[in-house]
Amino acid sequence: MGDKFASLERPSANTLLRVFGLIAAFVLFLAYTWSGATPVRISGVVQSAGTSSAGKLRGGTQQTALVLLNDGKLVPAYVASTSLVSPGDKVNVLKEHTLLGTFTYQIASKRRGDEP
Repeated sequence: MGDKFASLERPSANTLLRVFGLIAAFVLFLAYTWSGATPVRISGVVQSAGTSSAGKLRGGTQQTALVLLNDGKLVPAYVASTSLVSPGDKVNVLKEHTLLGTFTYQIASKRRGDEP
């Protein structure tokens, strides 16, 4: 009489095929969402600015700001440049896609007075 749990000890070819199929689907999903996604440049005006914790182990901070975009949206944005921003500053913002289709915003630079 054979062991009735013998078939549970070794994964069958069907199970391995399903696992590899799920991994391939996940890799294709990542490739689709991150492939060639270039950031979009948008203009906006800083409404408020402050600092947030950037490194919990070393106590680093990063400046963040609420920006009113030209399309009317009010979004939080991280300051990626070395210059600090303050309320009323006109800025260039980069809008980027994240993994699950949401967006993240970064302030790339302050705008000069002659830029639109």
